[in-house]
Amino acid sequence: MLRIGIIGLGYWGPNLVRVFDSLPDARVTVVCDRDPRRRTELWASYPGVCCVGTSDELFTSGLVDAVVIATPTATHFELARAALTRGFHTFVEKPLARTAAQCEELAELAESRGLTLMVGHVYLFTAAVAKLAEIIAAGELGEIRSISAARNNLGPVRSDVNALWDLAPHDLSIILHLLGEKPDSVNCQGLATLNPDVQDICMLTMHFPSGIMATVHSSWLHPTKVRQMTIVGDRGMAQFDDMQPLDKINVFDSGMDRSMDGDLSPAFRCRAGAATTRDLIHQEPLLAECAHFVGCVASGKIPRSDARTALDVVQVLAAADRSLHAGGGRISLLAPRDVPGSRRRWASRPSRVVGRHSFRPPPGLIATRISPPHEPTRSQAAPLLADLMEPRGSTWDADARVGYRADRGEGGGSLQLGDGARLRSGTVIYDGSEIGTGLQTGHNVVIREENCIGDDVSIWSNTVVDYGCRVGDRVKIHCNNYIPQYTVIEDDVFIAPGCSFANDVHPGCSCSATMRGPVLRRGARIGAGCTILPGVEVGEFALVGAGSVVTRDVPPHTVVAGSPARVLRATTELRCEDGSTAYSGDPITILEAR
Repeated sequence: MLRIGIIGLGYWGPNLVRVFDSLPDARVTVVCDRDPRRRTELWASYPGVCCVGTSDELFTSGLVDAVVIATPTATHFELARAALTRGFHTFVEKPLARTAAQCEELAELAESRGLTLMVGHVYLFTAAVAKLAEIIAAGELGEIRSISAARNNLGPVRSDVNALWDLAPHDLSIILHLLGEKPDSVNCQGLATLNPDVQDICMLTMHFPSGIMATVHSSWLHPTKVRQMTIVGDRGMAQFDDMQPLDKINVFDSGMDRSMDGDLSPAFRCRAGAATTRDLIHQEPLLAECAHFVGCVASGKIPRSDARTALDVVQVLAAADRSLHAGGGRISLLAPRDVPGSRRRWASRPSRVVGRHSFRPPPGLIATRISPPHEPTRSQAAPLLADLMEPRGSTWDADARVGYRADRGEGGGSLQLGDGARLRSGTVIYDGSEIGTGLQTGHNVVIREENCIGDDVSIWSNTVVDYGCRVGDRVKIHCNNYIPQYTVIEDDVFIAPGCSFANDVHPGCSCSATMRGPVLRRGARIGAGCTILPGVEVGEFALVGAGSVVTRDVPPHTVVAGSPARVLRATTELRCEDGSTAYSGDPITILEAR
């Protein structure tokens, strides 16, 4: 029998008391709240429970094995740390803490002491979310394009946190669970009408490495209670309406189908199919969540909503908060984390549920993060070879510089360079990037900070890769190219010499305009001397003719050329030297037109 102590008897605490006390393998033994009126009301319903006024009294009572924390968000970290330090298994209502650093400290504390630490993301225990995950995994919706969520009501209004921190954690936990990935950038706008600096209405937008965009609308100034989420795929759509008593999940056979007209220009046809309701096995989510916690304590299993899951949610919330205070600008989550042994690979790692497309470009960050680079003087930057263990099988020319630090005022973390690198003279790799195995550079190549570069990449002479780019595996970038900030290049892309990529939507503008780098999808081929404008996406295995000016997105598997570039034909009309269809096998093939 697990003895439970519960701290906090406000809005949610009494529900936790009711459910935990109803479990066959648990019993609520102590409750804690500073308000004597609340303690008296609780004791009237549970006369066998000991009621105390401070957490120290609960911790030292000798009557509890596990602690449940349902207090204001600002108190979560200190109370959870105190409970874990005293050796109690701990359940904390969402969010786990106010900062990512606090979440990591709690996670490490629980792991080091062999304790269960679980966070109350209750929607992960609903039958509806389980059904949504099943529908997505089965491919019924096809490749996921976007998710939009709304959680609104008229009150209750809080003064300790804004509507984002109060309401959005539910939707964030669902979205991150369904997609199996974290966003690479967020932006958030809000409006504070009742209390200064406490936003009552918030709109959060997240952009994911897989190309998905998700929005979350949170408000406690809304005439009706709304709990909805819509998932849009390329084959169908699904809607989750938690306010419906029975028919919570509906799947729609609807979408836009692509077709080709006579000159191979893309066209779209609206498909409005039937809607089907999915049956659910109904169970009280809070009951399932509390039973899961008790079961994890007994078995030692990692909870479904553990501290690492909560950390992902808090990182998004913290970045959204920074965006709110920066006027709604874009905040990147791509900076490498200085965690020993960690290797985050943003490039060429598709989500488990979104199919073969890996990326969409981060359209930009707030202006304070896109200041022009400053070339370091000898006093500002120096080779840090002593800090970087030379990778195995690597050869560097004598004047190759690895581990430079520029005095930019924002850190980049240590450089991670894979084995087998071949760096020729004049190569400069700045600190703060993650680079895979087998990198080859020509002469006078510069790789700036905050880049993530995959395996077996070749970057040839007089090429610069600027800040914050993502480059996949087996990419070949030939001579005399400039890859601007926030460019995304997927696996197996080929870029011929002398191309010009733009990322500044408003050149020369001194306002906080966003920057949008191009995105080159898997297997794309870019001919010599091309110009690609900001935010343009070149589709998978598309071929851009030499000298083209690309002003709009290029459909997958098409050949474009001209100024401005236009679709000439499909790549199915191209043949390899052996007569086979282009790109049907090895993506790096020599093509010739029929």
